[in-house]
Amino acid sequence: VVANCVQLDQIPLKQSWQKRRTLLFFSRIHPKKGIPLLLDAVAQLREELRGYTLRIVGPGEPAYLTELQTMAEAKGIAQIVRFEPPVYGDQKWQLYHEADVMVLPTYSENFGLVIAESLACGTPVITTEGTPWQELNPQHCGWWIPLGLSPLVNALRDAIRRGADLRIYTGFQHNEHIDTRSDNDDLIQEVSDFPCTYLIDDRWVCAMMTFRQPVQLPGSFGRRASMSFFMYNENGYQS
Repeated sequence: VVANCVQLDQIPLKQSWQKRRTLLFFSRIHPKKGIPLLLDAVAQLREELRGYTLRIVGPGEPAYLTELQTMAEAKGIAQIVRFEPPVYGDQKWQLYHEADVMVLPTYSENFGLVIAESLACGTPVITTEGTPWQELNPQHCGWWIPLGLSPLVNALRDAIRRGADLRIYTGFQHNEHIDTRSDNDDLIQEVSDFPCTYLIDDRWVCAMMTFRQPVQLPGSFGRRASMSFFMYNENGYQS
């Protein structure tokens, strides 16, 4: 009997799924892992990945690391890609927690322990049919794709789209929107944050948090900041 190699009760689940704009490759730095393919995909999505970081974390031969760094520079994505030394023990959970998605475009894996660990932490995974993780697709916890540039680009684009965020700045007068009975015409400056978004039936549902300053509320509350919570659908109407 082989013991379960992933002890779920000892792996901390992430506490927030707020977008970090971080992609993670966490494995051995080796040609069989498909890192050049990942760099090609990131290069194709350079504009869509503006503001993102691809963290490539793991042990590898210095010569091969240098080759990959040179490749990233030649493709014009050195500002996106960050090569980091290996992480071991409990420190690795933080890596998974800080990633929006973990990407392993490998040519072949018997199991893929990092896939199980990432899922246990609550971080979805993009990996290839070179792994035995075909359940990623029907379980809606990642992307199990054919090995190749086009499928990887499409999966990354879909992952970015599903994790989209938004911030909107607006302004209006107090007696125009807050209390139409008031003579107060102070300008209300509003910042609308969409820190958490969900794609359901190919439609966006966004958690929206709004900050308003300055605000004078009726009923002698006085001048103070207020915070409101709404849920908005893709068509702009409150749900």
